[in-house]
Amino acid sequence: MLSGRGVATLIPERHPSLTVRPARPLAAGGGGLRAPLRLVHGPDAARAEADAARPGRFRGVLTLQRDGAPVHVTVDLPLPRRAHTETGTDTRAGTETGTDTRAGTETVSAPIGLAFALLLAFLGGLILNLMPCVLPVLAVKLVGLVALGGGDTRAGRQAARGYVLGVVASLLTLGGAVALRAALGRAVGWGFQLQEPIAVALLMATVVAFALHLFGVWRVGVPRGASRSAPSGPPGLWRSAAEGVLAVVLATPCSAPFLGTAVGFALAAGPGTIRLVFAVLGRGLAAPFALAATVPAVRRRLPRPGPWMLSLEIALGFALLATGIWLAWVLVRLAGADGLVRGLVFALATAAVAVVLGRTDRRGIRLAAMLALLPVAAGLLRFEPPETRAQPAAGWQPWSPDAVRAAQAAGETVFVDFTADWCITCKANERLVLDDPEVDAALARGARFVADWTRRDERIRAALAEHGKGGVPLYLVYRPGVASPQVLPEILTKERVLAALAP
Repeated sequence: MLSGRGVATLIPERHPSLTVRPARPLAAGGGGLRAPLRLVHGPDAARAEADAARPGRFRGVLTLQRDGAPVHVTVDLPLPRRAHTETGTDTRAGTETGTDTRAGTETVSAPIGLAFALLLAFLGGLILNLMPCVLPVLAVKLVGLVALGGGDTRAGRQAARGYVLGVVASLLTLGGAVALRAALGRAVGWGFQLQEPIAVALLMATVVAFALHLFGVWRVGVPRGASRSAPSGPPGLWRSAAEGVLAVVLATPCSAPFLGTAVGFALAAGPGTIRLVFAVLGRGLAAPFALAATVPAVRRRLPRPGPWMLSLEIALGFALLATGIWLAWVLVRLAGADGLVRGLVFALATAAVAVVLGRTDRRGIRLAAMLALLPVAAGLLRFEPPETRAQPAAGWQPWSPDAVRAAQAAGETVFVDFTADWCITCKANERLVLDDPEVDAALARGARFVADWTRRDERIRAALAEHGKGGVPLYLVYRPGVASPQVLPEILTKERVLAALAP
């Protein structure tokens, strides 16, 4: 078997319309060498297009130094048809002659640069505003903008600063936690906190408390007695910051287009890049409200303030309680029925504290009520995972790389669904697309696997990272005899899936 301590050099054969550049140094591991190459079309566009239209070959010589003696291995691989791709050459030298070569190829997206990753992060943050997770908070912000009216630009700027502060600070905290865990050797992805029962229980209590805020039981920064029969009024700095934190809390179960790629790039880089990407993501998430709050012309187009705002806030409070029910379901999946009871009792204690905050202005009593939550949390928020994992739905199999390879070897088209119970985007795709009878019939003609990332699973995290993703969802279609899967968009459509599964 080839040792990873030797020196290896790959000499490519000249190709008429492609330039071959090393993407990364040769890497040893698994009894072989992996040589990622970057293949870039040359300036002759017509010739490059003609070459890309027909199958080609990549040929070269791999020179290895083993025990002081050179070993030459001929490389002959199918050439990807796409420009700007990366080809991985997995070459294993035989133990007797050093000429037994088994080669395979893998085509993935070309590595992106930092500037492009930041652009994707900003766009992903913008699109998160359209996800159902964040819509309740945006509606709350709409009420605040209406309360501002068409004037008072100073108040609008203060509200915008508070919201941006809450969003960016929350995401920087999240990015710092990701960077810290990565430094400790515990790599994670987008939404990792929702794999922890304690985090889910805290989120459930948070949305319950904010629902009571919308019901007028208590108000952030509003004196007692001023909130039960009127809307919450114009947002101040701290209330806007709290709403920014809530927006991040509700956004983490969702994955928008571009977001997975940007987060995946950050996770593959260093701590500084992680924080920078998360900060830009926060700017994108906060941008629509910040723009509307600081431009009077936008606010003048909003409805006039009135009692309807109170009715809307109450409706939004019930929407947040519905989110709490969903979080309770996730908690059951993570920690079982006992964990659910503990989480509900803690949410009830949080609601009791909110009632106290809404009935007194005395700081001592308020502080005592909030401090009383600490021993309650310490006593309740201790969870044990269920002994067994949830089984896949009928027709689906648990994912593993070996199972996928076996299905491919049997001549089947393979569909892999990387999902999680806490991923709202995943669940929407499942209900609206994958459960469609026509799509289900197409999936049944091949093999289908589910990679459930509800709980932490290092194999799934590594597979996501291999495809440049920092979180779920991820959808892959493998064809028989083709090593590289087709990666489907994060937001599925029936037509897109049927086209990918077509014979």
